[in-house]
Amino acid sequence: MKRVFTIRLVRPVFETAVVEVEAFSESVAIETALDHAETLKREAWRTQEFDDAAYGPHVESVIENQEVYETSVDPHRELREFRASSAGTPGRKYLLLSVDADSGVGELHPEPWFARLDGRKQADLCADWLEPLALVVESDGLSEPVEDTSDEVIEDGNVVAFPRK
Repeated sequence: MKRVFTIRLVRPVFETAVVEVEAFSESVAIETALDHAETLKREAWRTQEFDDAAYGPHVESVIENQEVYETSVDPHRELREFRASSAGTPGRKYLLLSVDADSGVGELHPEPWFARLDGRKQADLCADWLEPLALVVESDGLSEPVEDTSDEVIEDGNVVAFPRK
């Protein structure tokens, strides 16, 4: 028997700001810009359009509706709040990797939440990410990526349901 799941999807959208900095070197200019980024007014930041050719959505969290009905004091409220929440899943954080696609040089961008963790916790998290990254490196680009072939659609109120490609 099919079950109903409510799934929160997320996709990356970036904000950019352009600033001019006077400095004696590029590294000092970068450090100065980053130090002052927090003081920029909201109007200085521009939200980029989502680039669906470069990025895709991923699943942030899943709840099984029947389980909510069986365990929640107010299941309708809980499901409604889950659907309406744009704040994301509590505790879920993101760490950015970037690449210059022309040169092939990649970088890790440690976010403030990550920098505040002790070294042991940082190492534990990196170990979780290391295995899937190592598989890509070890394949030397010779293996095909795995694709989700799920095509079942369930409609529920104002929740948009769609098949995966």
